[in-house]
Amino acid sequence: MSLTPPSSETDAVAFDEVTFAYRRTPLFENLTWRVPAGRFVGLLGPNGSGKTTLLHLAAGLLKPQAGGVSLFGKPIEQYRRRDVGRSTALVPQEAIRPPFAFRVRSVVEMGRYPYQGRFQPISAEDEQLVERCLELVDISPVADVPITELSGGERQRVWLARALAQTPRILLLDEATANLDVRHMVEFYRTVRTLSDEAGLTVVAVIHDLTLAGAVCPYLALLESGRIVAEGTASEVLTAEQLSRLYATPVAVDEDPVLGTPVVRPKYGDPRPIAAELLRAMGRKKSTQP
Repeated sequence: MSLTPPSSETDAVAFDEVTFAYRRTPLFENLTWRVPAGRFVGLLGPNGSGKTTLLHLAAGLLKPQAGGVSLFGKPIEQYRRRDVGRSTALVPQEAIRPPFAFRVRSVVEMGRYPYQGRFQPISAEDEQLVERCLELVDISPVADVPITELSGGERQRVWLARALAQTPRILLLDEATANLDVRHMVEFYRTVRTLSDEAGLTVVAVIHDLTLAGAVCPYLALLESGRIVAEGTASEVLTAEQLSRLYATPVAVDEDPVLGTPVVRPKYGDPRPIAAELLRAMGRKKSTQP
């Protein structure tokens, strides 16, 4: 069973001269950016650069004060909310703990709501799809457990399964694997990359780990102060000069000997002056113990 419907040949998401502000403080001013259908983009940038807001604009959760956002060539305001839910799925960066003790399977079934009529029971085909999504994120063993009893990492996998159950054409990931262990993180990105490569799923993933982004995303975009300042492959975007300037800290970029992708590491320098300053600030003396 296919998890993703065929995608359009037009741009999946288009931001046209978008202006957005929080409390009169502009975050984006005349931002224009396009994500072609079927592309897997890693969205990178310092804290406060607007990455989460950009995803929320693409999902229709926020509205720009000026300019427009389009999905597959159609302005997002012309979509019904149900149709936006069929086109996009957003996985937030925090493993939200719901106030109600819904079973895990019931939470994942919510991903099928945009396809159901009011009071319509879930179909047998939907049930099969939900089971497949539970398997993909390795959460089937706790499918009948209340989600309130799960760990943060387990809850995050439930939200990932729910997003996949929406069979979206656009998947928006806001640091979605931050709470996952290495095994589940690797398996999730492998699944998403397969859906992008083979089924045309468009993915925009906010990732803070620059080395991880370079390894899993075939295309990267750098966001700085509400502007896209660089786009391209990992080797084109993850350069020491560019990252050192953007993050205001010296970094070095090496090449992974197996994958051939960039490995980004900070240049810490000598940590002793920093440690001494911290000790002085805390009113403590340097330990004389070996």
